[in-house]
Amino acid sequence: FPAAQVTRIGVDQNGIADLEALTRALAAHGKAGGLPLVAIHAANNETGVIQPIGRIAEIVKAAGGVLVVDAVQAAGRIPIDMSVGYADYLILSSHKIGGP
Repeated sequence: FPAAQVTRIGVDQNGIADLEALTRALAAHGKAGGLPLVAIHAANNETGVIQPIGRIAEIVKAAGGVLVVDAVQAAGRIPIDMSVGYADYLILSSHKIGGP
């Protein structure tokens, strides 16, 4: 994506995504250019911060967006339930959960 099409959302003092800023950014997104795409780590491998993916998914879906969740560090450590709209796309890595 060209840099002009990317909006970075900050985090609070605990490393949690700023959900108000996410909501504002999605509201400002002009859908003429396509659906908004949000990508986020479920759990940070350096800080251990776990993002509120359920709430983020609600915000993204309400805005008509697409959610990509990098769950490589989260798989097998926290519940990930795809049946409740956790994400449109989920990134996993088999070697982190006992696979080849």
